[in-house]
Amino acid sequence: DLVRDALIISVGSWLFSLVFGFGVAGLLGHLAKATGRDVEEVIGREPSFVWSLLAEATSVMKGGSAFAGFFYLMMVMLGLSCGLAMLENLWTWITDQWKWPRGHRLPLLAALSYAFLVLSIPFVSSFGLTAIAFVDLTVNVFAVPMLSLLCHIVVFYVYGPRRFRSNLRQMIEDPPPPPWSEDEEKTP
Repeated sequence: DLVRDALIISVGSWLFSLVFGFGVAGLLGHLAKATGRDVEEVIGREPSFVWSLLAEATSVMKGGSAFAGFFYLMMVMLGLSCGLAMLENLWTWITDQWKWPRGHRLPLLAALSYAFLVLSIPFVSSFGLTAIAFVDLTVNVFAVPMLSLLCHIVVFYVYGPRRFRSNLRQMIEDPPPPPWSEDEEKTP
């Protein structure tokens, strides 16, 4: 069943992210308590805090080596699952969009995999960490409001104001007047 499988995957991914978040938060709290510092001091300002803190945190806890091993395994699995999902979506889109012949799909998959590998190389260098930090700082300030505005424009263009208004009337008894008219009765 497709719906059941999609729900299982979505809930599993959500639970995995939740457990991972609690693990990182617990690790940071444990390190802060063990070293007598605040959590803000432990985190610092570097974008790679997770990797640099893991060694420090596991050195002050019992069973730290096992925890570090599971932590790295979880990070590898998270990275692989995200990368494979992107690769599979792109591969499916290309083969469906341009009616790629079945016999030539393996070379396409190999080329996409190689392209993803080459494109990921800068992100393991200091340039990649700087780029990630820059994106992290600018996303909250600029990109989210612009993305929200773009989303509203696209929905307005694709869906249309009349259709939206009609559906709004179906959902609620007394819809608010549209911002571009002064009188409710004038709008169709």
